[in-house]
Amino acid sequence: MTLRISLLACAILALLPFQGALAQEDSPDPAAIARHCVRVINAGADWAVGSLQETTEATIQRIRRLHAAGASDREIIAAGQAGATRATRIARTATDSIQTLTRRCAAAMIAAGAEREMVARVITVSEDAQAAIAAAAERTQNAIHAAVRRAIG
Repeated sequence: MTLRISLLACAILALLPFQGALAQEDSPDPAAIARHCVRVINAGADWAVGSLQETTEATIQRIRRLHAAGASDREIIAAGQAGATRATRIARTATDSIQTLTRRCAAAMIAAGAEREMVARVITVSEDAQAAIAAAAERTQNAIHAAVRRAIG
């Protein structure tokens, strides 16, 4: 099992240099803020999608091992539910973090004098990232449910 830092912690750590830069400048560059925000949003989405893929693979392997060992349907279903719950938690945490980050980025960009179009582009990146997470979460749920159905017949 690999050690993972939570998405929220990553987002906070990624924003620390950003906050320091804002404090040091009288008028921060809105474009620099936007670039930083897009990088952090995309990194969060990449982390979430990767974690969902790992959860899918680990859960399916566990279901297969249980099935091969002759586990009861109840045990197989419980393993599937545990994986599905973990996937839901990953997707929800990532989406919530990206939404919070997007609000903070938009506020910082507006305070720095960004035009609406620039703020809208960051919001679009955020929406696309959240959609990618939702799609990955749906694929995870479908794959886990299919593995459980195959195992229990």
